[in-house]
Amino acid sequence: MNTQHTIIQHWFKSSSKLGQVSRGVCLTAVLLGVSAGVGTVHAQTAAVHINLPAQSLSEALIALGEQASLQIFYLPETVRGLQAPAVSGTFTPDQALQRLLAGTGIVFSRDGSQVSLSRTSQSPTQLSAVVVKGKTDATTEESGAYTATGDSALSSALDLSLRETPQSISVMTNQRMKDQNLMQLEDVAKNTAGLTLAESGMGGSDRTIYARGFAVNTIMVDGVRMVSNYNNLFLTQDMSIYDRVEVVRGATGLMNGMGNPGGAINMVRKRPLDEFRTEVQLDWGSWANRRGMFDVSSPLNESGSVRGRMIAVVQDTNAYVERFNAKRKVFYGVLEADVGDNTVIRGGISHQRHDLRGQSDSGLPAFDSNGNPLSWGRSQSAAAEWAYSERRSTTLFGEVEHQLSDKWSLRVNASRVWTDSDEFLGYAGRGNPDSVTGAGSGIWTTRWAYKPKQDSLDVAVKGSFDMFGRENEVAMGVAWSYSTNEAPSYTNWYPPGWDGSIDNIFTWDGSNPGAPYNPAIGTHSMSEKNLGAYASIRLRPTEDFSIIAGTRYVDWRRTTGSFNYAKQSGTSLRRTEYELVPYFGLTYDLTDNWTAYTSYTTIFTPQDYKKVDGSYIDPLSGESYEVGLKGSFFDERLNVSGAVYQVKEDNKAVALIDQKAPDGSQAYEGKSGTRTRGFEVEVAGMLTSSWELAASFAQNSTKDREGERLNTNLPRNTFKLFSTYRLDNVGDGLTLGGGLRWQSRIYSDLTVNGKKVESEQKSYAVVDLMARYELTKSSTVSLNINNVLDKRYRTRTGNSYYGQPRAFMLSFSQRF
Repeated sequence: MNTQHTIIQHWFKSSSKLGQVSRGVCLTAVLLGVSAGVGTVHAQTAAVHINLPAQSLSEALIALGEQASLQIFYLPETVRGLQAPAVSGTFTPDQALQRLLAGTGIVFSRDGSQVSLSRTSQSPTQLSAVVVKGKTDATTEESGAYTATGDSALSSALDLSLRETPQSISVMTNQRMKDQNLMQLEDVAKNTAGLTLAESGMGGSDRTIYARGFAVNTIMVDGVRMVSNYNNLFLTQDMSIYDRVEVVRGATGLMNGMGNPGGAINMVRKRPLDEFRTEVQLDWGSWANRRGMFDVSSPLNESGSVRGRMIAVVQDTNAYVERFNAKRKVFYGVLEADVGDNTVIRGGISHQRHDLRGQSDSGLPAFDSNGNPLSWGRSQSAAAEWAYSERRSTTLFGEVEHQLSDKWSLRVNASRVWTDSDEFLGYAGRGNPDSVTGAGSGIWTTRWAYKPKQDSLDVAVKGSFDMFGRENEVAMGVAWSYSTNEAPSYTNWYPPGWDGSIDNIFTWDGSNPGAPYNPAIGTHSMSEKNLGAYASIRLRPTEDFSIIAGTRYVDWRRTTGSFNYAKQSGTSLRRTEYELVPYFGLTYDLTDNWTAYTSYTTIFTPQDYKKVDGSYIDPLSGESYEVGLKGSFFDERLNVSGAVYQVKEDNKAVALIDQKAPDGSQAYEGKSGTRTRGFEVEVAGMLTSSWELAASFAQNSTKDREGERLNTNLPRNTFKLFSTYRLDNVGDGLTLGGGLRWQSRIYSDLTVNGKKVESEQKSYAVVDLMARYELTKSSTVSLNINNVLDKRYRTRTGNSYYGQPRAFMLSFSQRF
C-alpha cells in the first residue's frame, strides 16, 4: 500500500493582476490522498470501506480524504463550526460525501480524486493556487483530539510546532478536558504529564503544582504572566473559558525572565466562532454537585467580520469532607473583529467568583502525642465551621494582531487583572492529641486579605528571512508588568485573648472554640515592576538542522512595606535584580517523523520563601540542560516525546518541616550545589480515527551536594494514562474511556514530642472511567466515575488529609 500524504496549502481568488490577493478571500485546501512519493494521486471511483465517527466536519473531511484517496478543497469558513455525523460502511466517494454534507447547505463537485466544496455564493472554478507559509492555528476546540496540531511560542517566542520545540511541551486539549470533566486548573495539573499537585487540605491555600521537583510559579493567560505572589488564586480558575492549557517543563527564562526551572503553565482563552452556536450543559454528581454552563457564539454582522462569544457558569457543591461547601460563578465575554485585510482585534472581560465554607489548609493530626499513627475517616474535617474563603478575579484584556507583510507580523497584548481574596482560616492542625482523652490539639487561625492589581503590556514582532536557501525565523519583543497590593494585616495563629485548644479532637464537630476576634493590627503593601526585552532566532543551515538562540534582559524591582497601628511605625524593603538570561537549542530531523534536540538555559528566580529569621532567601540561580527525541505522526495528530534533563541550582528553597517564619508562613532554607535529574516520556493523540490516547511517565530526583535526596514529600515516579474509544455502530455513537494515575511512595521525617517518626504514603493508583452517548447529532449524555476502585490515599505527608473517594458526575449537553 502506498504512503499517505497530507499537503496543506492556502489558495486565493484571482484578481486583475496575477499573484495579487483579493480582500478576504483566503481558503485552505486540504489535499489528502495516497501516492507514491510525489506522484500523481489516482482517482478513486469504486466503493470503499469508510469508518468515520461523529466529529467536526473539518476533521471528518480530513479522515475521508485519507480513507477514500481524495483531494478536498474548501474555504475555512465553509465548514467551520459544523458537525458531521458518523459514517460507517461501504460507499463510493460521492455517497460518503453526500452523507457528510447532508443538511449543511454545502455542495460539492468532483473531478476524479479532486473535490471542491462550496456554498451557493462560492465558485470553486475561480480559484488559483498560491502557497503561503504562516503560523498554524493551535486551537483545539472542535478538533476532538488529545494533542495540538498548531504552533506554540511558549518556549522560545518563535512559532514552532511541538516537534520543532527543543523542550518538553504538553497540551491539555479541550476535548480531553471535556472527556475527563476537568473543571479547574488543579484538576488539569493532576492529569498532565510531569506535573504533581500537592494539597494539604480541602479547598485551602496550601496547594502547589510541581514540575521536575520545583514549584511552578509561572501561570499565564494568553501568554501574559499572572501575579506570581498569589498563584493559588488561579489554581481554582474554571476551565470553561479556556480552549487549552499548554505546559512547558524546564526553565523558561527566555519567555518569563524569572521563570522557575520546573516550567510554566499557559491557559489559552476560547475565541468567538465563525458560525452561530449555542451550547447548554448541566452536570449533577456526588455530594450534591450541581453545575450549569451556557455558551453562545455568533457572527455579529452579515459578513462575519465581527464575532462575539459569551460563557456563563454557576456551580454549587458540597464534598466528601464534612462542613465543606463551594459556590462558583463565572462570566466571560469576548469580541473579535477583522479590520481590513491584515488586522484582527479582540477584547473582552472575564470574572470568576469562588466562595468556600469549611475549607482547610490541613488534615487532622497524623500522629498522637506518643508518635503513634492515627486513623481517621476520609470525611472527617480539620476545618472549623466558621472558616471561609472568598476569592474574586476580574480581567480586562485587549489584543491586536497585524500582518505587516507576507513574512512579518505584530502582536500587542494588554490587560488589567484585579484579584480580591478574603480568607478566614481555622483548622485543627496544631499539636498531637492524647490517644485516650483526645486533648492536646488546637486550631491554627488567621485571616488573609489581599487585593493585588496587575497591568501588563506585551509587544512582539515575528517574521522570517531568506538565508542558506531557506526561510529562517526571528522573534523579538518587550514585556512590561506592574502589580500592586495594599491590604490589612492580622495577628497570625494566636489572636490575643483567644484559646484555640480543642477539648477532645476525636469528638470535635468544628464548632468549639468559636471564631476569634481578630481585628486588623496594621497594613502591608507590595509593588512590583518587571521589564523584559527578548530576542530569539532560528537558523536553518540545512533542511534538517536548526539552531535556536535567544536572550532576555530582566529588570525586576519589588518594594514591600508594613505599618503597625499600635506602634505607629513601619518598615520597608526594596529589592532590585538585573539579569541577562541566555537560551540555546539545537534540533535535527532524523527522518520525516523523528527529531532529536538539545537545549540549554540559565536560571534566575527571585524567591518569596522566607527563612526562620524572616529574611528572604536569595534568588535561585543555576543552569538547565535537556536532551530529547520527538516524533510526529498522522499529520501531527499523534505526538511522541522523550527527554532527559539535569538542573544545577544554588539557593534552592527547601521547606523546614514543622518550622515557621515570624509571620507564620512556612520557613525554608537555601541549599546550594543541589542537582535535579530525571526523564520523561509522553504519547498523546490519535492512534486510529476512533482511538485517542494520552500516556506519560516521569521520574525526578533532587539531591544536595552530599547526595542526600531532597523533596521526599514529592513522588519520584509518576505514570498517567487516559484513553477513549468510539464505537460508531452503537446508536448514534458511544464513546468509552478510562484512565489511571499512579505515583510512587512519598515520605517526611517528623519529630513528635522529641520522638522521630516517619510520615509516609505508599505508592498507589487511582482508576477513572467515563462513557458518552450521543442521543442525537446535537445532544449527548456523559458519565464520569473517578476513583472507581475507591482507593484510600493521602495527598501529602504530615497530616491526615485523604484524596477523593469514589465519585460520579452525570452530564447532559445540548447544542443549538
